[in-house]
Amino acid sequence: MGYDADLDAGTAVTTALRAIGGRMPQLESAALADEPDGVHQLRTHVRRVRSVLAAFTPVFDAAPVVSLRRRYSELGAELGVVRDIEVRVQVAERALEEAEGVPFVLNARTDAFLRGRDRERDVNVADAIERGRAYLEAGATCVFVPGNFGEDVVVELVAGLGEQRVSLIGLPDVPTPTRLEELGVARLSYGPYSQRVVLAELQDLASYLYDGGVLPSGIRPLN
Repeated sequence: MGYDADLDAGTAVTTALRAIGGRMPQLESAALADEPDGVHQLRTHVRRVRSVLAAFTPVFDAAPVVSLRRRYSELGAELGVVRDIEVRVQVAERALEEAEGVPFVLNARTDAFLRGRDRERDVNVADAIERGRAYLEAGATCVFVPGNFGEDVVVELVAGLGEQRVSLIGLPDVPTPTRLEELGVARLSYGPYSQRVVLAELQDLASYLYDGGVLPSGIRPLN
């Protein structure tokens, strides 16, 4: 871009800034429309404006320039965060494309029961179903509803969310795996509890050894 050689420095820099700034609305629209590289282009343009302001600060009144540079710096930082997220999404999308055809299950979670211990049973059931349906409508494969409840609640959850849509955790009041399969539950896990069983056994063994005991015979070599 050429400029009149007879222009003074202030006018020349102002003209350059106006030219750079004139593209800002177009770049903002592209970024908001999620066009390819829209955020990247806007972030680069903001960096260019900041560089011009930094280089020619002595030409302008200091206070307005410092304020403007600060605002563009904040905008640049925010765009940097958005750009980082954008890159991660692109990486995830590429990974999904490469994994096309590989079975994938999105097991969404609602803590209606865990966080609703002080609420009525029916309120928790209704809340879990409402949240679960929202997840399913958004594309989830099934809904994880952790809680220590009996068969009556399981039946209502399956009725409200559909067969093979409910995922549970195996707690003392929850029916057996065989019964859950009969009721139409899709998935059962045990969370941290199998690890806690092992750690409790290890704690008991350590206490026994510290008290003068010896290792029991017949230990199974599982590793």
